[in-house]
Amino acid sequence: MDKKPIQNSHQSAGDSKDSIGSEEQWPLSQTGALPWGKKLRMPKAIEWLTPKEGWGLLQDLRVHQIELEMQNAELRRAYAELEASRARYFDLYDMAPVGYCTIGEKSQIIEGNITAATLLGVAREELANQPLTRFILPEDQDIFYQQRKKLLANKLAQVSELRVVRPDGTRFWVQFEVAVVYDTAGSPRFRVVISDIADRKRAEDEKRKLQDQMIQTRKMEAVVRLAGGIAHDFNNILQGIYGSAQLLIMDKTEKDPEYKYAMQIMKSGERAAELVRQLLFYSHKMDGKQSSILVNQQVRKTIAMLQKNLPESIRIELILESRLWSIVADPVQIEQMIVNIAGNALEAMPDGGELMISTENITLDHHGMDTHLEAKPGRHVLMTVSDTGCGMEAKTMENIFDPFFTTKMFGRGLGLAVVYGIVKSLGGHIGCESVAGQGTTFKIYLPANDN
Repeated sequence: MDKKPIQNSHQSAGDSKDSIGSEEQWPLSQTGALPWGKKLRMPKAIEWLTPKEGWGLLQDLRVHQIELEMQNAELRRAYAELEASRARYFDLYDMAPVGYCTIGEKSQIIEGNITAATLLGVAREELANQPLTRFILPEDQDIFYQQRKKLLANKLAQVSELRVVRPDGTRFWVQFEVAVVYDTAGSPRFRVVISDIADRKRAEDEKRKLQDQMIQTRKMEAVVRLAGGIAHDFNNILQGIYGSAQLLIMDKTEKDPEYKYAMQIMKSGERAAELVRQLLFYSHKMDGKQSSILVNQQVRKTIAMLQKNLPESIRIELILESRLWSIVADPVQIEQMIVNIAGNALEAMPDGGELMISTENITLDHHGMDTHLEAKPGRHVLMTVSDTGCGMEAKTMENIFDPFFTTKMFGRGLGLAVVYGIVKSLGGHIGCESVAGQGTTFKIYLPANDN
């Protein structure tokens, strides 16, 4: 018997709706059979199916729909994990505390993270196709080339330290750690890790300076002890020479030939005695009358004395703290310091210039002592003496306070040594800054009188 399609009496001939009916369209009885007593809507696409076959098809489609929903859920979960992974990649790569760059065989930047762009002072999109050497200081580019050469030779990661320069001119130290990989064509690619080591370099420089200060301090202490011992022994010898010369001329007149030679001995003894006095100043063993004094008053007196013999091409400027703390010292010591430093400054300005002396109150704490190893914490009077002379080279700066060290043809090399000795005898600290062709500045820290 031929199967006749069930005609839905509520569906017009022009209705094109083919969607598969819902469970309400195909309700089941308790036995699982279709309720033939009801009028059902039958999609045209499956009108040729029996009710039982239609319901089976619907069940298969429902299972397939559930599977699709599960697959969609799995895809959504995988997409969420991918997004999370991309976010982690952004944090780990782009926002890493170090810069990452991939560069090609000709040092052109293929890609770089945000940190690398920030370190190099450009926007990230500006990194691509830029030569990495553009950001390396010209004097240090050979370091980078040698690093790559060693890397290609032994295939081991290479580490070097060099200086980079940003487009705005800022220079700082970085560490380059470079490894090599090869692309599918066999061309080398270099993975570069860039670390900012500017703070470490500054700390190393400060440490080196402190070590140099410590070495200089120990050397000067040894020289001071030696100078003190020599001065005392030499002074005892001079007393005998000077006394004998005086005895020689007691019964002589200027007409006697011995008188002339005895006077020469006495004058040479006086010059030697002056040398001994300076050595004793340097070795902290010069007797003096120390009292509470005002540095500004001694500065004005000494400068007034110096100005009488100064050429017009030298200008002196005084910037003195109005309420300067007092110090405990011998006025002669302050005068000696100013005269010796000013004397060197005048010789450094043969064509004229400016000598500036300033005073101010300053309190040194433990932080300020980081760069002044010999200084002690507390209240100090700071006297600064600057000139616009020829300055000094770094090599000369290493020995300026050494006794008998001089760059002058006829100098004795005791001027600054005496200043150093006076400052140390007062419990103070002295420092010098100078650049060849740009003048010299001395900073003298003298403990304030707290009584």
